[in-house]
Amino acid sequence: MIKEDYKRIIEERPWQEMEQYFNQLPVAQVPVLHNLDIDTQEWINFTVENFDLAQQKWESPKEHYSEYSNKWASVKINWAGTNTTPSN
Repeated sequence: MIKEDYKRIIEERPWQEMEQYFNQLPVAQVPVLHNLDIDTQEWINFTVENFDLAQQKWESPKEHYSEYSNKWASVKINWAGTNTTPSN
């Protein structure tokens, strides 16, 4: 993935459709084992600044994925331009 594509994804937030889907699901009561204090914006800034150090992994639709999961794997490939050139 190219750094500019990553920045565009952060700005356009294409995951919101998926977020809406999962927000409609019933909430499960899960016991809290740990509490992390992470500043989301600071973490995003860190990922942008250190993008070139990341190990890129290939993702693509798989036979054993659900239809919905394959949709998002395809979106990642086609929309974000991932898997177009080998890296790491």
